[in-house]
Amino acid sequence: MTRGLILVAALGFSTLLAPCPTVAQQSQKIPRVGILTSGTGAALGPQIEGLRQGLRELGWIEGQTILLEYRRAEKVDGLP
Repeated sequence: MTRGLILVAALGFSTLLAPCPTVAQQSQKIPRVGILTSGTGAALGPQIEGLRQGLRELGWIEGQTILLEYRRAEKVDGLP
């Protein structure tokens, strides 16, 4: 009788301690867009701002729902 009670208690505690899949949050990956240029940041200002505005119009928020990563090549030969 006590063995059965111990087994039931152990099963009860194990279900309480087990992680609940409906409560657990899954990490959500944020899409990244790479911007590779050979110019300076000042020269690309209007184009980058146009890209940002277009993304906002589509519902993308930089830093929250999309990440923009900027890279600059020293030489155009380095782009391929």
